[in-house]
Amino acid sequence: MLRIDVELAKHWSDAEVVTQWQKLFKGDSLNHDFIKGEPLEYYQQIIINTRVKEYRSRLMDISC
Repeated sequence: MLRIDVELAKHWSDAEVVTQWQKLFKGDSLNHDFIKGEPLEYYQQIIINTRVKEYRSRLMDISC
């Protein structure tokens, strides 16, 4: 059984969210660069911000 502490997940940093997501699904090069702290272009940061919102929502929904 997979469980996520929703209250804890709400407080994960963006990098933690992407890291947790990648434990379940293979990430792409943008996700890997973000986790490594590589500088991102403006448009890449917008993509990451959108992904983090979606990943966090989906990760928290797993435990419901």
